[in-house]
Amino acid sequence: MSSSATATSRSRSSGGSAAFVASPYRRWFIRGILPGPGPEGPWFSTPRAAFGAGRETVSRLGGTGRSGLFTEHGAHLAWHSPSREKVPRVRKGVTAEGVVLATHVPVAPVVPGEPSTASSAEPSTVLSAEPSAAVFRASRAQQRMYFLQELEGNRPTYHMPVFCAFDAGADVDPDLLRDCVHRLVDRHEALRTRFVLADGELTQRVDASARLDWAVETTDGDGDGAARHWMEAQYRRPFDLAAGPLFRAALLCRPEGAVLALGMHHIVGDGWSAGILLREILEDYAAATDGRETPVRIGEPEFQYADFSEWQEEWLRGPAAERQLAYWAERLGGELPSSAIPADHRPTAVPAPGAPAPRAAATHEVPLPDAVLERVDRVCRDTGATRFMTLLAALQVVLGRWSGSEDVLVGTPVANRNRKEFADTAGLFVNTLVIRSDLTADPRFLDHVTAVRDTVADAQDHQDLPFERIVEHLNPGRATERAPFFDVLFGLHDEDDTTAGLPGPRVRLLEGPSDTAKFDLTFDVVRSGGGLRLRLEYRADLYRAATIERFAGHYLRLLDAAVGEPHRPLSALPMLADGEHLPLTSPLPAAAARTPGRCAHELFAEHAARTPGAVAVTDGARRLRYADLDRRANRVAHRLRALGVGPGTLVGLCVPRSAELVVGLLGILKAGGAYLPLDPDNPPERLRHIVGDAGLGHVVGTTGTRPLWDASGLRAVDLETDAAELDRLPATAPDSGVTPDDLAYAIYTSGSTGHPKGTLVPHRNITRLFSATDHWFGFGADDVWTLFHSIAFDFSVWELWGALAHGGRLVVVPYATSRSPEEFRRLLRDERVTVLNQTPSAFHQLDRVDADALREDRLALRQVVFGGEALDVGALRGWFRRHGDTAPRLVNMYGITETTVHVTYRPLTARDAEEGRGSVIGVPIPDLRLHLLDGRGGAVPRGAVGERRRLPSRQPRTPQ
Repeated sequence: MSSSATATSRSRSSGGSAAFVASPYRRWFIRGILPGPGPEGPWFSTPRAAFGAGRETVSRLGGTGRSGLFTEHGAHLAWHSPSREKVPRVRKGVTAEGVVLATHVPVAPVVPGEPSTASSAEPSTVLSAEPSAAVFRASRAQQRMYFLQELEGNRPTYHMPVFCAFDAGADVDPDLLRDCVHRLVDRHEALRTRFVLADGELTQRVDASARLDWAVETTDGDGDGAARHWMEAQYRRPFDLAAGPLFRAALLCRPEGAVLALGMHHIVGDGWSAGILLREILEDYAAATDGRETPVRIGEPEFQYADFSEWQEEWLRGPAAERQLAYWAERLGGELPSSAIPADHRPTAVPAPGAPAPRAAATHEVPLPDAVLERVDRVCRDTGATRFMTLLAALQVVLGRWSGSEDVLVGTPVANRNRKEFADTAGLFVNTLVIRSDLTADPRFLDHVTAVRDTVADAQDHQDLPFERIVEHLNPGRATERAPFFDVLFGLHDEDDTTAGLPGPRVRLLEGPSDTAKFDLTFDVVRSGGGLRLRLEYRADLYRAATIERFAGHYLRLLDAAVGEPHRPLSALPMLADGEHLPLTSPLPAAAARTPGRCAHELFAEHAARTPGAVAVTDGARRLRYADLDRRANRVAHRLRALGVGPGTLVGLCVPRSAELVVGLLGILKAGGAYLPLDPDNPPERLRHIVGDAGLGHVVGTTGTRPLWDASGLRAVDLETDAAELDRLPATAPDSGVTPDDLAYAIYTSGSTGHPKGTLVPHRNITRLFSATDHWFGFGADDVWTLFHSIAFDFSVWELWGALAHGGRLVVVPYATSRSPEEFRRLLRDERVTVLNQTPSAFHQLDRVDADALREDRLALRQVVFGGEALDVGALRGWFRRHGDTAPRLVNMYGITETTVHVTYRPLTARDAEEGRGSVIGVPIPDLRLHLLDGRGGAVPRGAVGERRRLPSRQPRTPQ
């Protein structure tokens, strides 16, 4: 390849001193060109006029993530701006005194030396045109862009490359093209602007002359490979914001057709500006090659960006800006919901090998069918809305379904060029609006579109306040890598109109590189090739490609249904594919254990007969062997049978956490009854409520707990007072006649009303819980478990039978020890516990103590099971760094009392912790089905926010 040298730009702008200009504006006073703050803000066009007409255009330059035509926050401008709808603009003519424009409140001409007679209560401001100065305050948008670039370092996140290819037959003259670019830099001060930060003040310095960064390279052609490599190199070339230049151009000459690259930093331009620059270069080139002796030259724009930025700064000090700020404070103040698509991954500063880089961009595109578009247009006619509004309304519904929120916020950029005087000025004009919709009333889609129409109109009426000012005032407090207020940006723009109708050789836009996503999701609707398509740019470090593909499919499906039947309420609009309505399931291995046709206490008895000398329960220094535990429980059962207990009888169990608690529980079950926990550590009022609500007639307790349960009419077994009598009863099990379908226990939960309510669980549910999870855990006689939790918490069911139904050992954890992480860890070490069950909050305390333990003071754990609370997986990083993620294996299980302890299973990994994942719950236990529903009972997509509903399997295992 060959390369040319750079050139120097010649500017017609006069030099100035390096100081702020004295006047608010810097050109001659031109009456009425830029008004001061009027009743509707600074701009004279009203977007509502456009909405009423129901007509629309899209902005003239289409840009994509690949071509790099970005908006202020990195999305691509060529966006549809509702304020640029095709409606008549009411204008006055150009007079000797200057341009006078009509607005909501007429502005009268201003006579030199006389005050304005405008009828507005807030007088018009006129524009000064003093000789050009060198230094001006940076605009609010430029200040934010400078800050964002500082955060990015040398990454090309805010580079704005535009690549266009000339037809293969076009004979492009590099020298003529260079001269066109030269003149372009002369015309637009923004292209000669640098940024200097001094004493905490960011200024834009407009150089009277600036170096033109121009290069030409030639390749013999090897398909698109050389061009792609060259475009990638152009995109990644760094900019120095202080030294400049911040605009450059290059040409690649190749047999397939030359490629022109225009590059600028976002701080000096936006997507609209990129369109201006490309159009002017091509027009100038066409004029230079049309054979005329004196080519027609493009004139300098009437106003430059520094004029706008200084005028805007003064406007921000006026009452109109305060009114707009009050509007946005009302719309966006307070705590805001998240409308984000739930992430598949949590980003990390240092990604794992093979994982996407932080904020790496990926795209997905899919066409919007013409038939759907026709129905979209019909809804637009019926509601007086635009395509932009209707397509946005559908996106809000889909986002609401995915995020689980009916309060949905979406960002959208606006060109912010309502004044024709700035239509051809390069600069960072773009602004961002936040469109918020409330879907809680479940309106008809037609009514929702109407509401979105009005919301967009209101936002457009208040679009003049810089987004940066709103962020500064409301301080939403989000992380620096997230956009304030919203996570999804929406736009509608046109790529067909980019170069249409321009003279000279034909060119077409090329997809350029863009490796950094500025938002979680940028949702573009693009007109290209005569049709519309969806272009979704997303953070690959957050989302899998399959997730975004599903999201796009859901949008198309819901949009099709919505515009087909717009009178249906939002909740009735289908979004999921047929296969997505199926519940979540997980396969059960063919060799998995089948649910035994026996009760849990019968499985215990089998182990007592097979290994009578094995220790069943450890309670401090006491060791209760299986045979001894079985005999004692049988005697309690005989006593209860004599008191009338049988299948279906509820028996209160009020015994402190001890070996006697296990004796009493087994005795109740062996008698055929069902135990009802009465934890002595619970408040007496709660216990009295439970006893009365359940209508208890029988209790197993101790002398020490008698005041908590003793009442007239209760038939009781006191394990202490009645010990001598119990010892005289038979040591063999009574014939109770209980079956797996009979009641095993009842546990009172807090209840949604705040009053305890009872949940009834049969024996079969206990045994199936372990048989259906056996292939995951493989519990056995060598396992040592802890009875850590209250008998009134159903986690204790998992602990008791995990040990006793598998021939293992159960270690009773005294209440005081359970409240001391140091003592509890010593117990785990001394008893060589292998299976630990913990709520996340309890484990985090243990983890803290474990971090201080000596390396040789290791635990014998092989499984740690979490339940009872939401788990912050990121908090486990330290544990995984010390122990790894296989020994022990940490497992998160979700469930509620009504589902018999657990419903789902998710083994955790060190990568989960490093990614900072939330409370991942995994897959359902194989004999269960899990349905994810929204607040109205409708199915939600996999990976979305919803409410879990558990149903029994369609084909339950046959007991044997």
